[in-house]
Amino acid sequence: MENSGILPEISKKDIENAKNEAWDFLFIFTDKYFEIMEKNPAGREIMKDFNSSQHTLLAYNYLYGEV
Repeated sequence: MENSGILPEISKKDIENAKNEAWDFLFIFTDKYFEIMEKNPAGREIMKDFNSSQHTLLAYNYLYGEV
């Protein structure tokens, strides 16, 4: 079984505000993941604790930013 990864704290209000816009909903998660990486003393080393779904979401975000 795959580990659950690091779960970001996202408020119900933020989810409610973004539920009608797919991009806003996506960025709620990616922004939190980047925040977690920035706050961690190990920096991007924390990514090893992310699960495959979280890695996929961050990779998509990165590729989208390159296009």
